[in-house]
Amino acid sequence: MWTEKLANRLTECDTEKDRLVKLYARGGLTDAKYDRYAAEIAERKRAAEEGLVEARGSASRLSEMQKARRAVVETFGDGLMGSIY
Repeated sequence: MWTEKLANRLTECDTEKDRLVKLYARGGLTDAKYDRYAAEIAERKRAAEEGLVEARGSASRLSEMQKARRAVVETFGDGLMGSIY
């Protein structure tokens, strides 16, 4: 499911950021390279967070629409469609 993939992407960003910090702390990166890579990770994480919010919102709206549909069917059954035609 989309939400699972996006949640995994968030975890991957956090892991990548942790590795980046460790590499920087050991002197393996210049300040400029660290800043560039950190900004790239932050942008990917931001995009995944936004996607996750959208996906969860869509799933919630779909669930509400399905509940409403069930309520209409339970209330009117086939009679509503029969009276339209």
